Amino acid sequence: MGVNTIRCPAFYESKCKMAEERAQRRLAAIMAADVVGYSRLVELDEQGTLATLRSGAGESWSHSFASITAVS
Repeated sequence: MGVNTIRCPAFYESKCKMAEERAQRRLAAIMAADVVGYSRLVELDEQGTLATLRSGAGESWSHSFASITAVS
């Protein structure tokens, strides 16, 4: 079982698995849309984005992302 799995009785196991897969697909779609939107914003102000990241403001985001990828 993964970290965010749903615990179901055995007779609902296939439905729970489908629900979990559907939730993961939705989250993947949201993440992809967010990356596209973020990329578009970075493109509009590339220098400002780099300055923000270098100033340390992006540090908390980097740590959050690192902890998510480490769990996966």
